[in-house]
Amino acid sequence: MTAMGLLAVAESQPGSPVVEVRFDGDDDCLPIEIEGAFLRIAQEALTNARRHATAHRVVLTVTFQPSTVSLDVVDDGVGFDADAVGVRGFGLTSMRGRAKQLGGTLNIDSEPGQGSTINATIPLRPGPGTAP
Repeated sequence: MTAMGLLAVAESQPGSPVVEVRFDGDDDCLPIEIEGAFLRIAQEALTNARRHATAHRVVLTVTFQPSTVSLDVVDDGVGFDADAVGVRGFGLTSMRGRAKQLGGTLNIDSEPGQGSTINATIPLRPGPGTAP
C-alpha cells in the first residue's frame, strides 16, 4: 500500500478535507486483497467525513504489526453517536463487511462534538513457504 494510493483516494473526492497519510511499522507489501479493502474503507470513511461530519482534517494511518495490519481514519468532524447509527448506515455496513470478509474487524469510536475514529484491523496470513 502506498501513500500515493491513499492520497489518490482522498484527492478523487471534491471538497475533501485536508488529508495526512502516515505509515507505522515495517512497511511490507500488503496482499492485494487487504490493500483493496483498505482503499475502499478509506474512500468510504473520507466520504463520510466530508458529507456528514464536515471535517476539516483527516489522518489516515496504516500500522504494520507482525500478524496484523490496521487502518485508522481519524477526523476532526462533528462526530456522532455510533450506537444510534447501528447498522442503518450503508457505508459503515460495507466497511464492516470488507474487513470481516478478510477475517478482520472494524470498530468505530465517535461521540457528538468529538470527531470520529474508524479502525479496521485485518490479520496477515503467512505466504507459501513461510513459518506460521
